[in-house]
Amino acid sequence: LIDVGYAQLSTRKIAVRGAANGDLTIEVADALNPLRSAEWSVDAGEWSPAAAQGGVLDGRREMLVVPRPPQGAAYLVLRVMDASFNVAAFDLSGEVRP
Repeated sequence: LIDVGYAQLSTRKIAVRGAANGDLTIEVADALNPLRSAEWSVDAGEWSPAAAQGGVLDGRREMLVVPRPPQGAAYLVLRVMDASFNVAAFDLSGEVRP
């Protein structure tokens, strides 16, 4: 079985939640492979690693923690790669705008 698919952002179950400290918790899933990496970027800036809520990014379904961007930021993008090096990017800008 060859995986040519990409990770999907789960939106069925309140995928993005604001934590008390302002961080965003995002559920991401891949149908076939464990996730390999997750990074976020604000306003096309440098990519930073997203933290897995469980401490290790190694499952097909993960809850990721991303810091809420500073006030005035226009774009928040999450990039996820699975074990087969399939990459998906998600525009989360609408989740952080008032």
